[in-house]
Amino acid sequence: MDNELANAIESAERLAERPKFKSTSTDIISLNFKVPLQLRLQFKVYATKQNMTMTELLLQLFEDRLRAEGVRINTLTGNEIKK
Repeated sequence: MDNELANAIESAERLAERPKFKSTSTDIISLNFKVPLQLRLQFKVYATKQNMTMTELLLQLFEDRLRAEGVRINTLTGNEIKK
């Protein structure tokens, strides 16, 4: 799994280096995927209750999942995740 993640990160970095994608690691872009309406509503309610945006919640959940799997990078900054 770590090798797949490393390959995905390398691919994303190569895409980001292309002139079309000139951006920094802190730029926010659309993820463009669909979810069931009920999931979106639940996600929005939960994020609001946590005083977070849906984007912040998604990033936090993803980082928590990476941490649980032993991956030690921050998805937004690329910095090491603290345990």
